[in-house]
Amino acid sequence: MFATEVKRKRGKLTILICYSQFDYLQNVDKICIRLQVNKYYDLVTSFYEFGWGESFHFAHRWNGESLRESIKRHEHFLALQLRLQPGQKVLDVGCGIGGPLREISRFSSTSILGLNNNEYQITRGKELNRIAGLDKTCNFIKKQLQQQLQQRKRERMPREK
Repeated sequence: MFATEVKRKRGKLTILICYSQFDYLQNVDKICIRLQVNKYYDLVTSFYEFGWGESFHFAHRWNGESLRESIKRHEHFLALQLRLQPGQKVLDVGCGIGGPLREISRFSSTSILGLNNNEYQITRGKELNRIAGLDKTCNFIKKQLQQQLQQRKRERMPREK
C-alpha cells in the first residue's frame, strides 16, 4: 500500500510517494528519476529542435557543408552501412522526435518504428511524420527499452500446452 501526494510550491512541482515497506524505496527512486528525465526532455526538446533541427546528433562536416547537410549525409551513410532494403522494418531505440528515422526511411524506403519513453517527443514526432507525409511508414511507441525487451522475450518463449 502506498500514498501519493503532489504539491506545488512557488511554481515547483513536488511529488512525494510514501510506501509502507522499505523494499519499495528503490522503486521510488526509479519513479522520481523517470519523472525528472521526462520533465527535462519536455523542456529542452524545442531548444534542441531550434538548434539542431529534427536530428539531435552531430556529424563530421566537410568544407563548405552545413550542419544539416552533414547530418543528412551521416544518416544516409548509416542506412548504407546497415544494408537496409526497401520494405524492411527497422527499430530506432531512443529516437527523440524521429529526425533520423524519417530521413533514413525516405532514403532506404523502409518502415521504421521509434521507441521512446517521452510523451512530448512522441507527440512532436508524430506531427512531423504527418507533415512529411511519412505517417504510414514511420511510427512511434512509448515504452522503455527494458519493457520492450521483456515483452519480446515473453512473445518468443514456447507456450505450455
